[in-house]
Amino acid sequence: MNMRQMPDPKPEDAKLGSYSEWMQIRDQIDPPITDTSIHKLPYMSADKASQLINDGITQISEISNYSALGKATQKYLRARDVGARKVDKARLRQFLSELQYPLHFFDYETSQNLVPVWDGTRPYQQVTFQYSLHIQNEPGGTLDHYEYLHRDTSNPIPHLLENLSKHIQPSGSVLVWYESFEKARNSEMAAVYEKHKQMLEELNARIIDLMVPFSEEMVIDPMFMGSSSIKAVLPVFNPKLSYKDLNIQEGGTASRLWQQAIFNTDKVPERAKIFDDLVKYCERDTFAMVEIHDQLRQLI
Repeated sequence: MNMRQMPDPKPEDAKLGSYSEWMQIRDQIDPPITDTSIHKLPYMSADKASQLINDGITQISEISNYSALGKATQKYLRARDVGARKVDKARLRQFLSELQYPLHFFDYETSQNLVPVWDGTRPYQQVTFQYSLHIQNEPGGTLDHYEYLHRDTSNPIPHLLENLSKHIQPSGSVLVWYESFEKARNSEMAAVYEKHKQMLEELNARIIDLMVPFSEEMVIDPMFMGSSSIKAVLPVFNPKLSYKDLNIQEGGTASRLWQQAIFNTDKVPERAKIFDDLVKYCERDTFAMVEIHDQLRQLI
């Protein structure tokens, strides 16, 4: 999606810069680490592994107190204990009942710089340069797709907002993945662009986070590996649909390539391909939400 803070805990050893590298090396050394080892747990860190080993625990089956582990690891273990997908149908049905058609499946892509490039932006601001929007007017209805990608060095926000104001419908739920990111971008833009303030505020009021059924464990599945990321959920719900066929597969790459394409036009002869890849990547995010929503409806 974008350069956002994802909700799932990243390995706490990120600051150490060593645990994941150690695992890659250790996997090549005899004796091999078995799949039952605590080191094979998702989102495990050097600190957490050391705590368990100090308590004499080296195997997953020996862990009796999950609270000492990170939240994502705990979530994985709870799902693993169940052994298969489990659905809290009452809570999921309530969540889905709150969605109002036409449904908007929406996603921004953003880019940031230490030194602000455009008026009205600040250092490290997540500047929106692209969006994808799928709209479904009725249950099981056809999909309309709209998108915007800024393709020159001018400030992308005014152009993006002009297009969004034409594409977004005045009613209906707006589904996103990890709502605080999209809402923060809308609030930042509303504070600067008075012309679009009402639209952005109303947009925020209609946003519903499609990640909630997974982050709040209405649907649990050991194959999610403790993650609520769209990239973890999508291939479990639809193994034929993922990001692996795309040249751009995550938001950091999207941001970097977009900047290369617009600021180094003489040095990036493949800029047309980059723009095409960006469109495909952002569209996959919103189509993934369409697919996940359809699958959730089938679960109730």
